[in-house]
Amino acid sequence: MKKLTISILLAAVLATTGCMQMEMKTDLAKDGSGTYFFSMSMSTEVEEALKELSGMEGGMGDDMDMPDFADFDKGDFEKKLGKHDVKLKSFANEVKDGVRTVNMTIAYKNFQGLQAAMALASGGGDEGIGIEKMDDGNYLLHSVENPFAKKEEAPEEKAAEPSMEDMQAAMANAGKSMELMGKLMAHSSELSMEMSITLPSDVIEHNAPTLEGRTCKWLINSENMMAMEGMEPRIVFSGKGVDIK
Repeated sequence: MKKLTISILLAAVLATTGCMQMEMKTDLAKDGSGTYFFSMSMSTEVEEALKELSGMEGGMGDDMDMPDFADFDKGDFEKKLGKHDVKLKSFANEVKDGVRTVNMTIAYKNFQGLQAAMALASGGGDEGIGIEKMDDGNYLLHSVENPFAKKEEAPEEKAAEPSMEDMQAAMANAGKSMELMGKLMAHSSELSMEMSITLPSDVIEHNAPTLEGRTCKWLINSENMMAMEGMEPRIVFSGKGVDIK
């Protein structure tokens, strides 16, 4: 499945100026309810570059499906989340000093609500979190395909052979997008992406780079972005006192 992390990394290298930070926090209670916090900041230059690149045909834009964070609307989120018995506790989408900031705190009652919240916050990203009870009574939390992700559109019927003009335009767009990506890779040092998951009981096993108490943390920045494939959590935590359906 496509990785939300990879899409965000592609977005990050587009920064001509400014920066991009992203944070996701999941807090899980003993009954499976909890809160999900999502925050992202990026320069308006990044926003414009994303729109331009994703709209290109024949270039890297063909492989990008980035959400348009400028269109995030509180009323729309409340309506969509309400269908899954999820409450939007706080929401902000604003531009200040050339930087767009989107953040929201969402309260969910079960994992279905968390999946819906994660998909909406990421603009339809297909990565989510699943949980299952193991034979020994402990719980396994791991990365799964999000059931609320945007579905891929059916492939269009085979088009007619492209004309010479079409081929030249596609080559020009491909070259432009490659040039843009190459120039802006130098600004990838401004990337910071953090994800944390707080469990309701003791952590037995985990693949997180950092564990602080019952909180597993992943961080991608300029120093490790090439080495880390993504943020795909796999955590085993104690079933003592926990009752997640």
